[in-house]
Amino acid sequence: MRWSGVAKTFVEGGGKQGAKSPYEGRGYLVLVGTMITRRFPRIAVMALLLAAVGCGGDVGPEIRPGFLTASLVSPNGSEGAALISIVGVGLGDVESAAGRVFTFSLGDTTRILLVLDTPGDLRFRISVPDVDKPPVGTVLQVADGENAIRPDLSEYWVRFLQ
Repeated sequence: MRWSGVAKTFVEGGGKQGAKSPYEGRGYLVLVGTMITRRFPRIAVMALLLAAVGCGGDVGPEIRPGFLTASLVSPNGSEGAALISIVGVGLGDVESAAGRVFTFSLGDTTRILLVLDTPGDLRFRISVPDVDKPPVGTVLQVADGENAIRPDLSEYWVRFLQ
């Protein structure tokens, strides 16, 4: 095998001109500080090549910014108010579908208070960086139509729709 420059010196003599390498003639390919064996199974080499080729043209899914409509799913039907926490990077404006909405954002968390004058469906729209990846919503508190706090929130959740 013929090498040039630093690699030739390293392979043929470990820094000494004309000295024989212990790897020479044994099926090893030595490149400055790295040992790669030719005895590596051909199947593994093919798998690596196919993986490298497969990664080349993959651009990934399209990112689609926009608005999602979020609604409170309640086992009790109509509600009067709810406090919801939304976690997600890049969350933007919040708009109420009905009633009043109050928001507070800190980092990647936005707390949303929805208040209706008459009990009904609690819904809002929120701006997100990718409508195909909805944020995570947690119900923190719910008040019924008479402004009484619901004691059990285990069956409440937030549904996001495009």
